[in-house]
Formats: sequence, structure tokens, C-alpha cells
Amino acid sequence: MAETKIPAIYRVPSNTEPDLKRYLESVQEALEVRLGRRGDELDQAVTYRDLIDSNLAQRASRLNRVIEPMTQNPTPSMPFNTTPQNVQADGAFTKILVTWDDHQMGSLFARAEIWRSGVNDLNAAQLQSSVYGSVWTDTVDYNTTMYYWVRFVQRPTGTGGDETFGAFSDPAASATTAANVTAVMTTLSEQISALPGFTSLNSTITAKTEVIKATSAPGTRSGGSALQASDIWIDTDDNNQAYVRNSNNNGWEKARDGTLKADIDAMVASLNSSNSRSDTTLTASIAAERAVRVSAESNLATASSVTTVSAAVAAKTDIYRASSAPSGGTYVAGDLWIDTDDKQMYQWNGSAWASARDSGLATANALSVVEASATTANNLAGTKVKTFRQNGIPTSLAIGDMWFDTNDSNKMYIAEAVGADAVTSGEWVLAADAIVNSAGASITALSTAITNLQGDADASYVLQVNANGAVAGMVIESTAQGSSSSSSIAFQADQFSIWDGSGATSSSGNRTAPFIVDSGTVYIVSAMIQDAAITNAKIANATIESAKIITLEAAKLRSGTIEASTVLKVGSSGSGATDQRIEISAAANRILVVDDSS
Repeated sequence: MAETKIPAIYRVPSNTEPDLKRYLESVQEALEVRLGRRGDELDQAVTYRDLIDSNLAQRASRLNRVIEPMTQNPTPSMPFNTTPQNVQADGAFTKILVTWDDHQMGSLFARAEIWRSGVNDLNAAQLQSSVYGSVWTDTVDYNTTMYYWVRFVQRPTGTGGDETFGAFSDPAASATTAANVTAVMTTLSEQISALPGFTSLNSTITAKTEVIKATSAPGTRSGGSALQASDIWIDTDDNNQAYVRNSNNNGWEKARDGTLKADIDAMVASLNSSNSRSDTTLTASIAAERAVRVSAESNLATASSVTTVSAAVAAKTDIYRASSAPSGGTYVAGDLWIDTDDKQMYQWNGSAWASARDSGLATANALSVVEASATTANNLAGTKVKTFRQNGIPTSLAIGDMWFDTNDSNKMYIAEAVGADAVTSGEWVLAADAIVNSAGASITALSTAITNLQGDADASYVLQVNANGAVAGMVIESTAQGSSSSSSIAFQADQFSIWDGSGATSSSGNRTAPFIVDSGTVYIVSAMIQDAAITNAKIANATIESAKIITLEAAKLRSGTIEASTVLKVGSSGSGATDQRIEISAAANRILVVDDSS
């Protein structure tokens, strides 16, 4: 049967006289209450059509408006399609929004019940609320999963009858609220601060000495934090004189070498003591000094000794380096000349420069000796270590060959056999520090720099820490190929954090890192994003200057508070256009749809 047609009610014109306007508005309000558009739904009027639809009458006469009673008692069973459909739950931070499709029960609808459980078991669920609409908001804790079931309740179909309960929605709708980011970051920060070496790092960051360059004595550090003992100030107005903050942290002292100052103080004390001596003492000291000098002078070389030394020097072998044979000088047999043009050495035989060579090389066995040396050199060259840098597994040429796997953060392997072509024991083996403690921990640092003849270059640095298979590492890599270049820094770790060294401390006294990556999730204390594409967002509190929403689910805009009166106009202008105006009035607690087509 068709629905009851309800005509549109035009709003009272704004230019109506005040008394008439108040009268018309009161009439409009009364009609809207009776039509169920305003106020309590229990005050709305019931039409004959409603009575027939509710099985309270078979028909109604248009002449005498007499309602003929039914010949049979009403059936207490629920009408068709009374099981809630499309029940969904969406979690935010501490709120879960439960929605479902509108009921199809007409005036028989009494209410909808929402049942909830922490496990997916209807037998463990408890009734949470009853509502007349098709949306409900639950408040729970952070990081909480809840399961929801909805059922409809039908009004009694006869005098003194009981309510009838419909079937529960199936399956359960579930949602999980977001984690408490503040608590998670505090916990992660405490875990990171418990790692080996963090205490030393943090104390080093906190107690580090800061160097400040300024024209006058600074009162704070560069970032505004308090000065600390041992901070250094470079006075740029006084030839870069250095000052050090004293141990009491209440003044600046000139920087100086303590040992040097002690030596100078001792010298000054000695000079002061010497100046206090008598002339007799000074005279005796001078006489003693002269006696020592006379004794030393008596041991100096005589003229004959000097002549002997000169002769010995003149007879020494001289070595000349020139592109042509030396000439015009006095040469002694045995003098040497190295020809810088052909790297050949010559010796003066008393009358000419003769080629210098090992007499053993001139024997009949000289060639065989050279050939044997060449063979030995080739054998040594064949055993040299070769370095591979590629994605695939290479084939080793010798024991000790090295391979950097460019497809795995430049991880380095060492060949333990000739012809190794697999990563396994006895062939290619992962390189590790030679010094491994009993706990199975190692630190490996590798660096490479390769440049070919065309000017292309690759450079990388790998740092790896391995504790019984728990690996953390860092790779710094850069590549230059012709006119193009690229660089990258990669980290391998279960957790990655950035500390500023001066962040706020938590209740346990530990600082909270402003940026943490943990198990694929990024946590940020405060973020500024200029341009972002976000697939799915949960926002607890947002100030949005301008928003463009492509799709808006109006079915979920059913609760909340609108803190202003506004008018939204829906439709288009032009010939034959039909416009509707949606009036939202917070003061009157109403939403009114007005047809402006006429």
C-alpha cells in the first residue's frame, strides 16, 4: 500500500506582520508536531492508512470515517525484514560508531537494542543501550576491540500484549580503537633507553661541551638552554681569545695550559730567587761557568784533525742524477750516475762512465733466473683476492675473494673455496668481525670506493651489529654515473628513533623521542605536513582551514551538536529547477527541509 502523502509546508514569509507571523509560526509548529516532524514522536497523529498498515483495521470509510474492526485477532509475529541489516562498527581513538540500515517496520517499531561483548560470542554480550534511530556511539578505552549485535523490538499488537523481539544481526560488527600514541611513545622511549650504550650516549649528549662564538660573554647556550661547566666561549672581539666556564658554573676563565702555567710560575720563582742573591754568589757562579767552558774548548778538533776529515770526505763516492752523463768535474772511481731518461745506472771507472750491473746477471743462467721470477710473479697474481660487487652470486676465483651483494644492502661475503657459487658453509660465507665474544656478538664495518676509467664512481659504507642473529645495520651509499648521481642512507632495525637530546621527560624520568618507527608504524610527537595523501585517517581533534570532500556518508551524520544556525541550499538554479533549502536551527533543535520549487 502506498505511503501517506504529506504536503509541504511553506515557511512564513519574512515580511509578514509580527502578530500574524507569530500566529502562523505557532500553527506551523502544531502541524509539524502532529506530522512527526518536530517534538516527541509519540505526539504525532495517526492516519487511517497507518491503522490499516498496522492491522488495527481492515478499511476506513471515506463518507463517515468509521473504522471497521478486524474480523481476526492480529498476528503477534514480527513483520517481514525486521532483522537489522548492514550493521557496521568504526573505531576512532576512544569512540566506536555503530550504524545500521533504517528499519522497515513502520509504526510497529519500538526501539533498537545494541548488545556488546569483548569477545566474538553473543552469549557473552550485554545490553548497552536502546535507541530510536539507526546510529549509536560507544565510549571505550584506547586500543580496545569490541563486538556488537543489534536487534529490533516491536510494539505490542493488541491491548495488554507484550513486546516482540526480533533476531540479532549476524555476523557481529567489530571495531578496534586506535592506540594511545602518547603512552606507546613513552613505552617505546623507555625500551630504547634501556638498550646497551644508550645511557652513555644520552649522558654524552646532555653533558657535551658547547663552543659559543660571541663578541661578549654569553648568558645562555646557542639554543637558549642553560650554560654548563666547561662550556667554551670564543671572544670574537678579542682576537678569538678562548674562555672556559668555571667548575662552579658562575663565571668565565681564560683558557690556558695548566702544565705550561706551572712551568712559567716555577721559572718566575727561580728568577726572583736568583735576583735575591749577593754579588759574591753571582761572581762565584760565573767563574765556575767559565771553567766548564774552557775545559770544553780544549776538547775541540785541531787543524790537523780537520784536514784529515776533509780528505776522507773528498774520497767518498758521489751519486749524480741527470738526464745526460756528468762532465767537467773531478770524479773518483766508484762514483755513480743515474740516467733519469732511461733509469739506467752508470759507474765511473777512472776514465769514463760504464754501465753498472750485477755480474751474476751476465752468466748463462741469467735468462732462466728471469723466467723463473716471471713464473713466480704469475703464480702470485693468480692467487690475488678479487672483489665482486653485483646482485647475483658470483663464482669465486680464489679463497678469500669478496662479494658485496648490492641487492641486500651491500652485505659482504667471503669465499672459502675456489669456484664457490652458493651462499653456504664452505663456499660464500657472510663476513663477520674476526673477534667474536662468547655471547655471539660482532660488529662489522665495511667501506668501498670504486672509480673506473670513464669517471663513474661508487662509494659505500656499511656498519652492522650482530648479536646471535639479531642484526642492526646502516648503509651509506652514493653513485655517480656520468652526469647523473644518486645517494641513499638505509637502516636495518626493528626500531628506529631520533632523539633531540633535550626533550621532555616522562613520569619515569626518561625522555620521549619525538620520532619513532616501530614494527612498521611511525609515531611522531608533533608533525607539520604541507601536502599529504592519506588513504585512511582517524583524527581525534582537527582544525581544518579548508576542506574538499568528494564523498560524504550522510547516513552517519545523525548525532552531534551544531553550534550555530545555518541554511544549506541544495539544488540548481535555472528554468524548471527545483531547489530545496535545509534549515538547521540549534536554538530550536530542529532540521527543516523546505521546498522552494514554487
